[in-house]
Amino acid sequence: MTQLFPELRTEEATDAADSLFYTAKDLITAHQRTIVTFPVLIVSALAITGLFTLGSRGLRAGIGTGPYNSSLAWIVLSGVMLIIVLIWSNRGHYLTLDTRLESPSFFAKNREEFGKQAVIATISGLIGGAIGYLFGHYLK
Repeated sequence: MTQLFPELRTEEATDAADSLFYTAKDLITAHQRTIVTFPVLIVSALAITGLFTLGSRGLRAGIGTGPYNSSLAWIVLSGVMLIIVLIWSNRGHYLTLDTRLESPSFFAKNREEFGKQAVIATISGLIGGAIGYLFGHYLK
């Protein structure tokens, strides 16, 4: 595989480069997961329909009644739920090529940077505290 990389960096497209591209594309496509699965879509549609049905039944009761006032809330809630599902389903796909055990967490990757920042923050706090004490003590 390392022999193909210099060939892939040329300006002309070769059959080996195309083959490697389509192989990688097939591998990535096979490991993609959709954000909204079919069961989630069905449950969301049933919930939105149920909330809208509750709201429409209250609207039939008439203005000024208790069920009418709560029906507006049910209809607004079904609209909000529909918007949430639409926004959620509009997100892109994500890859699952590495497992969580194979890839370190954000904190494990940046442990040294966090240590440096903690030392800098401690030193800055001590210096700032000393300067504040000196100003407060001698400028009375």
